[in-house]
Amino acid sequence: MGQSYGIFRCRSGSKPSLRQQAPVFYRCGECKKIVPSYGGQARPLQCCGQDMEELKARQLSPGESGFDYQIVGGYDQNGIQARWPRECSPEWVWLHTFSGGQLKFIPKQKSPSVVFALAEEDAYAYCDEDPCLECVFRCKSGFALYFYVPDMGLLVMPLDRLKKYWEK
Repeated sequence: MGQSYGIFRCRSGSKPSLRQQAPVFYRCGECKKIVPSYGGQARPLQCCGQDMEELKARQLSPGESGFDYQIVGGYDQNGIQARWPRECSPEWVWLHTFSGGQLKFIPKQKSPSVVFALAEEDAYAYCDEDPCLECVFRCKSGFALYFYVPDMGLLVMPLDRLKKYWEK
């Protein structure tokens, strides 16, 4: 009998590389629509008859101002849990991954966290620790979380934290 793998497990033997650069987000000044874009624009995007504003992201370190993440799961199921301070109310959270990205809109009364499930190359894991030990292999290095909080603007947090093996 052969070994069985979960449907979400990454089959790659080595860490995948990013297929796209970081996304750029645009916002319409009139209707407030947000549009993510990859690959740069030759001319500004338009909405409601006007150019959309490019949102500039302010970089956060993990844990800064109460924003944080945790890599959960192992080989067969893994994901990213994004957290924010209870007093903040993000409109949405975007996870930039190896193969693209995922968007989650956040209801006003949502508890201050959301989980992004990963599959295929995005689910690459070197080991089966749950939660992730955030070791030198940095399986999710290159990923980033984008939080859009109306009072704070666009915030970006790279998923590149590295813990020393003796830290818990």
